[in-house]
Amino acid sequence: MTLRKHILIGCFTLRDDATTIESWLYPFVILFSVPLGAVGGVLGLWVLNFFVYQPLDVLTMLGFVILIGTVVNNAILIVHQSLHYLRDGMSAREAVPASVRKRIRPIFITATTTVLGLLPLVVFPGAGSELYRGLGSVVLGGLVVSTVFTLFLVPAVFVQVMAIKESVLSTFRSSEARLTLPTAAGIKPDQSK
Repeated sequence: MTLRKHILIGCFTLRDDATTIESWLYPFVILFSVPLGAVGGVLGLWVLNFFVYQPLDVLTMLGFVILIGTVVNNAILIVHQSLHYLRDGMSAREAVPASVRKRIRPIFITATTTVLGLLPLVVFPGAGSELYRGLGSVVLGGLVVSTVFTLFLVPAVFVQVMAIKESVLSTFRSSEARLTLPTAAGIKPDQSK
């Protein structure tokens, strides 16, 4: 596949996320969790290599693809719940911690069941275990690292993005208001005093 096709696929994926969340800005906040998952996957493979040699083969690389799809779910839950609270009238500084408090249990339950399901794949020896051990260690390490850091990084980035968005919008609103001040009876705003 050429680079052009990969870019098109990425744009369509981002467009689908943007239509779900109704903004082009929030999917970028969600994408901040992907590097955390990749770092965790590399760390998981690194720790596994202390015990058993595991090369970076095709199935291990497939683990990174699976990891990216799994890691963004936690960030999507936090951003979606925060947007729900923002639409209900809460400020961003109130909505984001409230959304983390509300979604932390489902995030931890999902992460725990996935980790416990992948642990036998990584730890237990057996016929064919060397084939899937790399995939399991990448997904396991990435999920653990990203789950912990997503609960801190995504809310902080989301609050900062909301603050920047509000400051940019208020700048445009104030400049727009200065340009379209009503002039009653031909009196300009400077001559009203």
